[in-house]
Amino acid sequence: MNVPKLRFPEFHDDYEIKELSEITNGISSGGLSKPLENGKYKVYGSVGIIGSSKYYDYDGEKILVARVGANAGIVNKINEKCCISDNTLVLEPKNILNNYLYYSLIYFNPRKLIFGSGQPLVTGSQLKKVKIGIPHYTEQQKVADFFSLLDKKIEFQAQKIEALKLFKIGISQVMFKTANINKNLEEIALVQKGEQISSNNILSKGKYAVINGGIKPSGFLNKYNTEGNTITISEGGNSCGYVNFITQNFWCSGHCYSIKPKNKINNIYLYQLLKLHEKKLMVLRVGSGLPNIQKKDLEEYNLQIHDIGSQTVIAIILTKIDNYIILNENKSLKLQKLKKGLMQNMFI
Repeated sequence: MNVPKLRFPEFHDDYEIKELSEITNGISSGGLSKPLENGKYKVYGSVGIIGSSKYYDYDGEKILVARVGANAGIVNKINEKCCISDNTLVLEPKNILNNYLYYSLIYFNPRKLIFGSGQPLVTGSQLKKVKIGIPHYTEQQKVADFFSLLDKKIEFQAQKIEALKLFKIGISQVMFKTANINKNLEEIALVQKGEQISSNNILSKGKYAVINGGIKPSGFLNKYNTEGNTITISEGGNSCGYVNFITQNFWCSGHCYSIKPKNKINNIYLYQLLKLHEKKLMVLRVGSGLPNIQKKDLEEYNLQIHDIGSQTVIAIILTKIDNYIILNENKSLKLQKLKKGLMQNMFI
């Protein structure tokens, strides 16, 4: 039987299996009929909204699939008057709900159709042959409404996280503005450059993360050279100046600085202060090829700090906010995992 593993209990009929060519009025690249001028109508491209226009070429419900580039295969849905660029494939539903077709394609994931070693590409002819399972209209509606509600919940959670991050920035700025002790970083902390390790020795799995020039670990080792609860600042690469706090023992590699506070400097306070200065630290980068931050420039970076008592209070407050943000980020991940699991069981 052509039925999903999980469905609403009132439905029992088989699904029809059809190609997209059978349930759409053609699949083709978008196109602009006139040169664009800023206006009230949105212009969609492979990366989403790319501009606006005084005129529109398309109207009504459509599914958009990015055709070319890094976002090739990404699925979007619209129901409006708009323009669509030629790097986006346009699907107009026929005898199927637009929202149900949208979630069916999210489940299918057109990105697995990508080909091309230079520019990633997905073609209309590929999409036309994609087969999806289609239930009765009433079940389509219920499934689409269910996932729309779940998406709203996920979006609300994302907005809440962004609001909390903005709140933290605002309260950090207020609290650190009262600091009145002027110090260079080298006066309050020991700045040490990490030890480079050959990529041949880095493991995909291991006990200890290798922290190098990026935002995420470069890999893993079964040994470490730096204890946990240490502040790090990326030394080189596109992320140089990125401030992090590593709670577990780790390997501090050659494109990473460890920052260890001296006496009467609270470790968490210093991390929060440096994190607030992150964008300014990134301006210290030099070099046109592989940008990097010189140790001397980092050591001479000027900061305004509080006395140790105030440092402790500020560290406690900001840590509580951070923990609440992490709690909500974990909730967001659980919602996304729930959606993925439900889609795997509610579509065929």
